[in-house]
Amino acid sequence: MVKTTERRRHKRVAIICPAALLDGKTDAPLDGRTINLSDGGVLLTVPAKVAPAVGRCVTIKLMVPRTTPNTYMLEEFVAEAKTVRLEEGKRSSLLAAMEFLKDLNLDLEV
Repeated sequence: MVKTTERRRHKRVAIICPAALLDGKTDAPLDGRTINLSDGGVLLTVPAKVAPAVGRCVTIKLMVPRTTPNTYMLEEFVAEAKTVRLEEGKRSSLLAAMEFLKDLNLDLEV
């Protein structure tokens, strides 16, 4: 049995929330959706034709759901991130693994 060591600094949370990639080349955001999220990065699904290349830095705007017993809201976070990996997704989309250039404090439930 091979034992592996977890290299991630932050716990990932499986959470689906709206995400927009702002690449600086177009006025319109490139819409995506998160698969999982941590203070150090995000895995999201984006249309294949607009996915940022590996190594490319973009601005990501996330709308993270927040709930209390009486309310539901989306909290906005904006961060610079670098594409570290692209994987084939469903239909005409790709999964983009993005590393935040500066850790966020998302206060996610694990």
